[in-house]
Amino acid sequence: MLRSVVSSIEFKFRRNWNENEQLSVSLPELSKTLFTKAF
Repeated sequence: MLRSVVSSIEFKFRRNWNENEQLSVSLPELSKTLFTKAF
């Protein structure tokens, strides 16, 4: 369940990668926040 959510988020980021170059920096932070809230 959680893994599919993360995968869909990663897909969105990759799809907009060229438009939002700065998001590559915040992606690890987003993942950290997501896992903190999930557990």
